[in-house]
Amino acid sequence: MLPALMFPLALLAPATQASSAPVRPVVHVGLTPEAQFSTIQQAVDSASEHGLVVLIAPGIHKEKLTISKANIALVGTGKRPQDTIITFGDSAKNTGSTFKSGTVTVTADGFEAENLSIVNTWWDEHPSPDDSSQAVALQISSDRAVIDRVRLLSGQDTLFAGSLTCRNNSPGTPCDASREFFNECFIQGHIDYIFGDAKAVFNNCELNSRQHPYVMITAQSKHFPEENSGYWMLHCRITGTDDGNRIASADHGAPILPSPSSIPTCRRRLLKRLGRTGTAD
Repeated sequence: MLPALMFPLALLAPATQASSAPVRPVVHVGLTPEAQFSTIQQAVDSASEHGLVVLIAPGIHKEKLTISKANIALVGTGKRPQDTIITFGDSAKNTGSTFKSGTVTVTADGFEAENLSIVNTWWDEHPSPDDSSQAVALQISSDRAVIDRVRLLSGQDTLFAGSLTCRNNSPGTPCDASREFFNECFIQGHIDYIFGDAKAVFNNCELNSRQHPYVMITAQSKHFPEENSGYWMLHCRITGTDDGNRIASADHGAPILPSPSSIPTCRRRLLKRLGRTGTAD
């Protein structure tokens, strides 16, 4: 999958020769005659050590997924990402932790997702300011992850693009964070809606800021200066509703900009030493 894109990660990956991987089995999820499973979690749990490609029928799949097996690929079989929706509605408020709120949580390497939507409905179902809370759609800590044409929707903390590799390292010890590639994705939220310490590339993505008094797109959070980690935003667009409100263009004290209906191109690059995002020409 994604043979042409599997790694403009010259930005992400060291120059190593990839070994040939075993062919992964393919299974279907849905109500169609060819479907072996009725839920996505059942399919994921059936995977062997070689991984699995899960073809998901169009429709709304109300599931909270945990993926702890390597080389799992979730592929929507509809015509558009909007046709196949994985949705749940947890938050830090009702689960006790941001990191228990994710609609899809991935902790194994080699994860792929393509042509589907991952949604956390907490903010839509709890509009009261008293219910404001972190509500993750995709929580991913996976090296060599590829997310292609996926819609990620929530409010606060929509996407955790993180890493498990450096958390136990001592400051001063060099460490490589997990590498993640997001291609042609639509990511919607308001407060810190892309956060975590992964080494991630966002290519041709749309970052859609929904209305909120405080909008901050990224909160890259490397643990110490020696962690090889950061976010690159390449040929991305920042979009939002043009009703006179203002949105933040970046984290860590970047200028506040008027909210346009669309900023055609927003090219950004990693500021390695600071571990944060920044604008580039």
